[in-house]
Amino acid sequence: MNELLVMAVSVIVSGLVAYAVAQAQTRREASSQLDSELREARLNAYPWLWKMTELLPLWPPDEVRYEQLVDLSYRMRNWYFNQGGIYLSRPAQFAYLRAQQAIGAALVGQKIWGSETLNGKTVGVYRDPATVPQATLKAVISVQDYQAIRQGLSDLRYHLTQDLLGRRAPAAEIADPSSTS
Repeated sequence: MNELLVMAVSVIVSGLVAYAVAQAQTRREASSQLDSELREARLNAYPWLWKMTELLPLWPPDEVRYEQLVDLSYRMRNWYFNQGGIYLSRPAQFAYLRAQQAIGAALVGQKIWGSETLNGKTVGVYRDPATVPQATLKAVISVQDYQAIRQGLSDLRYHLTQDLLGRRAPAAEIADPSSTS
């Protein structure tokens, strides 16, 4: 009788273990499939945003006008809501917002956009472009604005890259082309 009980318990425990292992494998496969689909969606969406950021390169610096910043901000917003914002990781989303805030600060500073204080922070608000003097829109942006926006866009590109490399080798394992080994 004891042998029969031991055998029954063994069969039940073995069945439960096999079921738990199968469920874990199914979850792992589903997670892997989701990761693969997210990566593919990012690979399709991110190059569009990346290309927009070329307006303000580190080297050689370009002559950028405030009207180009207005256009950049609206194109980035369109991308965010219609193409790729849903795929941004939280760090990439925050970098996107900081880049937009840097653009907004430059436009508010030139009175191209209005500003209001909301929860203790100054935020840009819409201003009809027809009310902005053409000379202001056509002016070349200041070095300070250029650097602040360029840094914001550079940080955004960094986080886009991290999103794409997230399921690959850790950054420490990727060869640094500037290192001399």
